[in-house]
Amino acid sequence: MEKSILSDRLSNGTARLNISGRIRSGTKLLTAAAAKNPKAVSLFAPALAGQQKFKDAEAAIAAQCNIAYPTRPVNTPHFNVSGADFEMPEFARHILDTYGEQRADDVTRLYRFPIVFHTDQLLDFFPHAFKSYGGTVNYESRYGKDGKRYCMYREPVTPEQVQQQRAQRMKFHPRRELVPRGECMPDSCPEYLQGQCKFRGELQFYIPGIPTVGPVSIATTSQYAAEGIFTDLMRIKAALGTIPRFNPFQPGKPIYWLTKVQETRTYYDDQGAKRLGMQWVPKLTADLDMAKALSLNTAPTLALGLAPAAPQSWLAETTPGRQATEMPTDGNTPSATLAADPPGDYDAELQARVLRAVNDSNGDPELVSQWATRRYGQDWSRTNASLDAVHTVFRSLGNDGEYVNARLRFEIAALVSGIDETLRKQYFKAKLGNGWTHKIDQLATATGELEALAERGANYASSLMLSFLDDLQLPA
Repeated sequence: MEKSILSDRLSNGTARLNISGRIRSGTKLLTAAAAKNPKAVSLFAPALAGQQKFKDAEAAIAAQCNIAYPTRPVNTPHFNVSGADFEMPEFARHILDTYGEQRADDVTRLYRFPIVFHTDQLLDFFPHAFKSYGGTVNYESRYGKDGKRYCMYREPVTPEQVQQQRAQRMKFHPRRELVPRGECMPDSCPEYLQGQCKFRGELQFYIPGIPTVGPVSIATTSQYAAEGIFTDLMRIKAALGTIPRFNPFQPGKPIYWLTKVQETRTYYDDQGAKRLGMQWVPKLTADLDMAKALSLNTAPTLALGLAPAAPQSWLAETTPGRQATEMPTDGNTPSATLAADPPGDYDAELQARVLRAVNDSNGDPELVSQWATRRYGQDWSRTNASLDAVHTVFRSLGNDGEYVNARLRFEIAALVSGIDETLRKQYFKAKLGNGWTHKIDQLATATGELEALAERGANYASSLMLSFLDDLQLPA
């Protein structure tokens, strides 16, 4: 690239790609309290009609009605396209006219649409980070040259600096550089654990037939939805050596489509409580005959036998999960290998009972989802055998949320460790005594020790446990 001021800004990451518009995965509605206020309803009407951005309507309601948080997020089976979110409102109408559908009612909505990526560099069209906004200091994650993820922030401007800038009559304030706060570790980060810092990703793309100069984007705070899209694209790139823009077997037809599917996710209900349930999430599909493409492809990645790696760095829990059939069990967890039902062929009433039991336990839904996914696989909430097993577990755990969370953390650590179940149970029984799985403090002790041992590997941890049992002259 020819050197210039603008090329320098592009190369050092200070320039931002111009976005022509945004499509939203969900929408917003007034809270129950705000809906009772006629003035708030009137101020919110332009946003519902797509004539105003939600944030502007929220600011007006907060200022004129004294309602600090007037809206709540709403999950929808369709994508939401508003003229207020595009630099030219006509683009929103053009998208709906071209790809919109009428399903349950006479309203045209966007359920699926084709997309094209402008490059095959995933991080160029799918930037993502952990970010916190709204505090006295805003944090965001960045990767250092050593490959580690760091928590970065800009130091606040002191009153002395402001006074000095005024004395020097500065028209432009010096740029504040990002400085490291330390390694970004969501598991122990107070901002992340309190919900102040969240994963934020933005998929950027072009839509065939929509004449925008800049790409259109869709933002997500769902780590798992983003991970699914990212992993699918990594798999395609690893297999073909690139992310193709056009279908080689059907010239002129798009390859990639964005749609929405129902998955088990955590969400916040109308009262702001965290719950576990079925939510509509974005899903990338590819209309490409991969077998045919692979038979014609000679990409170096195929010859090297490279496999795509999941973007583990996004998730708070970064240790890759084992397959459901390999996962060890502990205590009351069923130990039999589960027969796999085809995903989607499940008892909806059973699923509803399981979700009620999970939510009634008062456990953290994200911990529940992590444990169930590691124990029974990604499709646990759509497989009858897995649903039965989860239901059995949660009927025995009770409704003490603190205990449920402590037990789930231990079970997750046990699944990650890969240590033989029989050895693990004998070790902790000998060390902590009978009934230790029913005591929160001892569960926390066992979890911490298991995580520390597992860092050295399952074989090393197993040898230490065996040595401990040998010293006590107990059979392993």
